Amino acid sequence: MDNYYDPSPLLVLRRPLTLVSYPEAGHRMVGYQLAARTGLPFVDLDRATEHEAGMNQWQVLQEHGEEGLRQLEIRSLDRALRQPLPAIISLGDRTLMHAPNLERVLAESDLVYLHFDLANYYWHLRKLEESRGRLTHPFLPHPLDSIDALRPVVDARAPGFQRAPHRQELAGQHPAKIAQRLQRELLPLLSTTAVGALNP
Repeated sequence: MDNYYDPSPLLVLRRPLTLVSYPEAGHRMVGYQLAARTGLPFVDLDRATEHEAGMNQWQVLQEHGEEGLRQLEIRSLDRALRQPLPAIISLGDRTLMHAPNLERVLAESDLVYLHFDLANYYWHLRKLEESRGRLTHPFLPHPLDSIDALRPVVDARAPGFQRAPHRQELAGQHPAKIAQRLQRELLPLLSTTAVGALNP
């Protein structure tokens, strides 16, 4: 049944809006919130990749290695960027570490880097561990016993993230508040058609 889901957007973007941040930083929730507020379609690239693989990222890494995961992600990214109605896309935290992905995202979407400084990112993850138990993201260190343990994670991703033309701070902000700010301040600049009044 084609086109069963009608997102009924309040506005239409000129091109996709991509969001990126560190593992478990919360940019996926910002994307969900922003899509809910605007009616725009939303793509979670990690979940799309897992759906295509029929297994989670851990299993893909174990069975096919990092290159197998990268190839799955490239295909998922291609589909997300070519959707008929430009979508909000939550990128995987490693997506922009692959240079061709980075150049394509910059050329074909409006990229927003949701920034955490290292110290606040560390304490954010520690709070998640307290509430959820051990974090199972395949690229996060365990045990997470020092800020320095996170430094390689941040340093490996920072070059791509820093090329984003838009940036929002995550530290101390609820995802709903960040989504509200993006809707009010950024989306009107990136949209082509307002279908209805925004609800800031």
